[in-house]
Amino acid sequence: VRCVQETAWEFIEQIGQQMAEHEFDISGVRIRVRCSELTRELEQKLVANVLVLAEEQKKNAKVVDDKKLATEIREYLNKTAEFGGDEGTAWHVIVGQHFVCSLKHESKSLIFFDVVGYHKSVLAFKSGQSQKNIPIISYLNLSLIHI
Repeated sequence: VRCVQETAWEFIEQIGQQMAEHEFDISGVRIRVRCSELTRELEQKLVANVLVLAEEQKKNAKVVDDKKLATEIREYLNKTAEFGGDEGTAWHVIVGQHFVCSLKHESKSLIFFDVVGYHKSVLAFKSGQSQKNIPIISYLNLSLIHI
């Protein structure tokens, strides 16, 4: 996975540490963050919520449905003020094992991580018209090869 900021390389230098790949555990589940512009606190809050949603699905249906999980994550992000859910811009979420994308997103509004125990990857980003006119300046090209 490669994150590329095409319009302002200085931005990458400023948040390079934050965007760097890192891992942590939540409730015994290994999380590998491949790329993130969120704060560590927001990362962990989002991942914890994703795990709760996935566990609920697994308990009820014995399997985690990617489309349903992506929809539930998007709804959570769009309604939670900490993630800017009240700003009028939309979060977009992709959940799966194999996908390739090229996207344009608002700066400081992207996370791409693996839930290792579930063999799932989650990409969430905010894009669209904002009431606050936040510039959309970040570009991301990524290919996912799940390991």
